[in-house]
Amino acid sequence: MGQYFKIVNLTKKYYINYGNFGENVKFSGIGSGLHSIILCRLLTSVSGQDSTLSSNQNQLLSLGSWIGDTVVVCGDGDDIGKFSINDDNLYSAVELDDGFIDITYESFSWIACDKTIFETFIQNGSIKEAFIPFIYYSIFSLKNGILERYMLAYFGKDWIKKLTM
Repeated sequence: MGQYFKIVNLTKKYYINYGNFGENVKFSGIGSGLHSIILCRLLTSVSGQDSTLSSNQNQLLSLGSWIGDTVVVCGDGDDIGKFSINDDNLYSAVELDDGFIDITYESFSWIACDKTIFETFIQNGSIKEAFIPFIYYSIFSLKNGILERYMLAYFGKDWIKKLTM
């Protein structure tokens, strides 16, 4: 069993449920995987801009945009205390509180604009299964043109059919 975790930005009222990426959300998985890359880029003090990431249409996320914010990696077994809302621990409260926004899909879409990261999604010529819904949502709902161009370049014009096979 064990405790499950998610990333919460208390300042901006965003959270990332990285278990949706198919990643290990237990204590042993904290800091390994796509979520750690996302978090590090949100907290980076990079000078200048990464043109690939900054050209994405997503306005919720940008390099260094979480610097100075209160960010917590909270667990479902945490005691109610310092990081709690309405007598719920933070892990549960963010999903119940209308003021918090789940940016899991947006964070995936943002980081997928980095070609090096995108290439890690591909295994033996196909996309990791856990990422397929994120790719569809990124392209068709978030209108991520960069990710769509990557899909066309790697899989051709029939990339949608190839993902569903």
